Amino acid sequence: MIEIAGTYALVALYASIAISLVRAREPFSPGRAGLLPLVLLIAGFTSFTLGHGIHVAANSIHDLLGNAHGAPAVALAYFWDERAGHIPVDLGRVLLAVALCALEAGGAARPAGAAREPTPAFALLGAAAYGFIYFATAVEGQTVPLALPFSAGLLAWGLWERRRAGRPGPVVAFFTAAAIVSLLFFLFYGIWQRGFPEFTRAGIL
Repeated sequence: MIEIAGTYALVALYASIAISLVRAREPFSPGRAGLLPLVLLIAGFTSFTLGHGIHVAANSIHDLLGNAHGAPAVALAYFWDERAGHIPVDLGRVLLAVALCALEAGGAARPAGAAREPTPAFALLGAAAYGFIYFATAVEGQTVPLALPFSAGLLAWGLWERRRAGRPGPVVAFFTAAAIVSLLFFLFYGIWQRGFPEFTRAGIL
């Protein structure tokens, strides 16, 4: 129930940010550049919620089966629970982050010489938490091949946006800070464990 309720809350949060960014675009372009972030948002919401649905259902079935129905059935439930269920969730996170950053980067132009306000400290703390959670879910869900390159790409995007427009907007700044945190954890954990084994297999949990 916690994961289901959390999915609703996160989707609502992502949607509220997207709506604010769309309203800030003056005027909103109906062309390909204007619609692409919205297409990514729809794909991201679909992937994110579908992945959580697969994970919750498969996890329940796996717990119910135990070891009483033979290895093949348990292995199949484990695959959908711990493998296939995590991939669309992390892919959804990627699509949502890209869509929100694209919406902000393509928003209303600032007057010449205008500077954005610094990103609030609480937002940076949230970005640090998001970066750690992104790292942890990638390791435990074994989606590091997706999450690690994306974090590096997101950091590169944030640095490029800073060079292009000066101080980045709050959305880009948030995801850039989160990318830095996740990359630091990936680096530390990868060197420590000589790879990225699940926390449970590494004896940490």
